[in-house]
Amino acid sequence: MRATGIALIGLAAACAVSAPFPRASGGDDILARIGVPRGICAVIEDGECRIAIDLARRSELTFWVQLARGEDVEAARRAADAAGLYGTRIYIGKGPPERISLADGCADAVVAAGGARVPEAEALRVLRPGGIARLGSRTIERPPLEGADDWTH
Repeated sequence: MRATGIALIGLAAACAVSAPFPRASGGDDILARIGVPRGICAVIEDGECRIAIDLARRSELTFWVQLARGEDVEAARRAADAAGLYGTRIYIGKGPPERISLADGCADAVVAAGGARVPEAEALRVLRPGGIARLGSRTIERPPLEGADDWTH
């Protein structure tokens, strides 16, 4: 629990940055589709942490990997640690895909991996304005805040 708390503090500190994405299985180049080179990316149900590790090696992104099963969390932590990225660029925790464990407007990108069913509203909740989510074959973008950059004088 203590290590997770420290990891979340590190992830929260990175919330102010912007981010991009890499390849997923099947040749789908997530980085190109998301177009974010740095910042925070939530990867949901990346069981063996393959997507997050690949993307971390090809970008400046910081990753929050969320998995529903405890045994998957431990396996992902071992994989990220073996890659030298756990606790520095990749943070991993347990939770259902229906509720991403990040603050509102914190993520630059969200990727639903492994057939995860992340509700569009939940992805939009954690994305910053202009942030991109890759949910299955769909790509969605959080619109700008209403009234932002609307100067009347």
